[in-house]
Amino acid sequence: MKPRSKEYRLGCILKLERTWPELGGCRSPQSNGLVESFFGSFKRDYLSHQPLETLADALKLIPTWITHYNEVAPHSALAMLAPATFYQQSLTESQTKTT
Repeated sequence: MKPRSKEYRLGCILKLERTWPELGGCRSPQSNGLVESFFGSFKRDYLSHQPLETLADALKLIPTWITHYNEVAPHSALAMLAPATFYQQSLTESQTKTT
C-alpha cells in the first residue's frame, strides 16, 4: 500500500475511528497481508460500485459496508459463509463437542 494512496488514507481513518484492528507495527509483515487482502476486497466489492464525491460521503458509508462485509458477504476462505455466520457455527460446534 503506497503511503499516499486512497487505501492508505482510508486505513488511517479506520484506525482513528477504531474500526480496524491494530495487528502489528507500521509496515509489519504480520499485518500487511491482511490489510492488502481486505482493501483489495473492499475496493472490488464496495468502492468500485459507488461513485463518491467526497471523503465525507465515504465516511458515511463505511460502517454499512463493514457490517455487510462481516454479516452478509460470502468469503471463499470461510466455505462461502459470512464471517459472522462462520463464527457462530464454530461456536456452536465447539459447544457441542464439549457437552
